[in-house]
Parts: sequence; structure tokens; C-alpha cells
Amino acid sequence: MKKLALPLLFSAILSGGVYSGTATITGSASVSKPAQFVTVTLTVQSECYKKPSEAMGANNEAAANVQKLLKDFLSNERDAAMHTNGGVSMPFSRTYYSNQTGRSEVVCPNTFQQTTMITFKTFKVDEFGPMYASIQEGVHKNYQASHGSDGNPTQVTYVAIDKPNADVCDETKKAMSRQAATLAAKDAKEQFNAYAAEYNIRGHVEVMNIDNTFSANASRSENSYKSAAASLSGSHTPVVETNFKEITVSDRVKVTYSFPQTLFMCHGSTCTPSQMTITNTTTMSDQ
Repeated sequence: MKKLALPLLFSAILSGGVYSGTATITGSASVSKPAQFVTVTLTVQSECYKKPSEAMGANNEAAANVQKLLKDFLSNERDAAMHTNGGVSMPFSRTYYSNQTGRSEVVCPNTFQQTTMITFKTFKVDEFGPMYASIQEGVHKNYQASHGSDGNPTQVTYVAIDKPNADVCDETKKAMSRQAATLAAKDAKEQFNAYAAEYNIRGHVEVMNIDNTFSANASRSENSYKSAAASLSGSHTPVVETNFKEITVSDRVKVTYSFPQTLFMCHGSTCTPSQMTITNTTTMSDQ
């Protein structure tokens, strides 16, 4: 749910001897739904190897071990999958600042590296906490999480595990966008009706223009966590349970209305059409 300042612009024009007015109102709405799936990427990195074949061999072996571990967590749910890309050997060297020498130093010159990225996707959102803990335990049991110190000149293969991301399916997100746009237009209409009653706008009202060129804002879920008592691999090790925020899609729609009667500013016996801007803060959401 998001609060937005919504500007309302009243103006008036003289057409055929009859004053007519317009009002442009920005409606807004947000639609939120629970996450439908979670993805996490594991990066297998081999570096500082003297030969391309050595980097390739070490990296392929580690990637295969990670794939084997992740397969145990794949389910039969639709689209639950594991995708792998990379696996190309390239020249490598590492530059770092040495506190001992007070200058930049180069380690592992003229060596080779290989990187493989493995993305794991599951629809078991509610069960992801213990699953994620087990994946980390299985990986870190055999591989370190980084190359170590920047000045480390030895060959190493490590596996870095990214923070998980939750989202909804494409079709769900499209439906949420359509719903948000519809609710935003409804919000604009409700605002106009309220202003029409307040400023005594009467007569036939027409919609002159609908501007929905605003980009829908689909925000990916950030991870938040809560402690949960659970066991990992048969032990009593506490497991952190993931608690993903809902996915929210927001939209704004500008609607311009025309009507035969508007506001007037009178000085003595002379009245002229007025123009004023009124800012209102409102909230429109659908959970």
C-alpha cells in the first residue's frame, strides 16, 4: 500500500459563449500477491590455474557436484528447474592493494579461470528456508565461499551463493498490471466525483483523455527473515526461515474530464473562470 500526492488541475475555457471546464486527475492503485516461486544463483568460480584445461577440469567437477546437490531439491512442480550457463575458460590475474608495500600488486599473472553459474528455481516458497539452509550446508561442506585473501596466489575453486529472490509468474504479473490499471482509473473517477460534489460541478461530464503511459512498477520482493526453530540434517542447529514480502505491482492513470460548469473568481459584478491546483493524498490498493 503506497501513498501518493495526487494533483488535481481545474481550468476553464470560453467556447461558443459558454464556459466549460476540465479537470485532470491522477489515479493510483497497487495490487499485491504472495510470491509464487523463489530463485537462487550459485556461482562456481575456478581461478589462478596455470592451464585452461586445469581451470576447466576443476570448475566442471565442482559444477557437477553442485548440480547433483540441487537435483535432490527439485520437485515435480511446473517449471521447477535448474539452469546452467558459463563454463568458458579465460585468462586471469588479480590486482590488489598491498598494505605492506603501499602499492598495487598483481597475483596469479598469466593464469586462467572458469566461471559457471547455476540458477535453482522452486515453487516451494513456504519450505524454502530449511531448503536454503541445507543447500548452503551441502555446498560449504566441500567448497569455500570465496578465493580468500586478495593476495592469495594459489589456485582455488569456490562456490558463492547469492541471496534468494522471490517473484510471481509472468502471467500473474500481467494480470496484476491489468488490475492495477483498472483500479487506478476507478480511483481517478472516485476522486473526480468527490471534487464535483465539493465544487458544485453539474451537467454532462465527459472523459476527454486517458493517459496510462506511466510504466507499471513491478517491484521484486526483498528478503526478510524471522527466526524459526528447526533442525538441519538431523541436528538441533537453528535454521533461519525465509519470510518473503509480497510482490507489488503499481500503476498510475491520468484522466481528463470536461464539464459545462467550473469555478469562477468574482470581483464586483465581473466573474472570470479561475484555475487552481488542489493536491490531495490518497491510498488505493488491492491485496
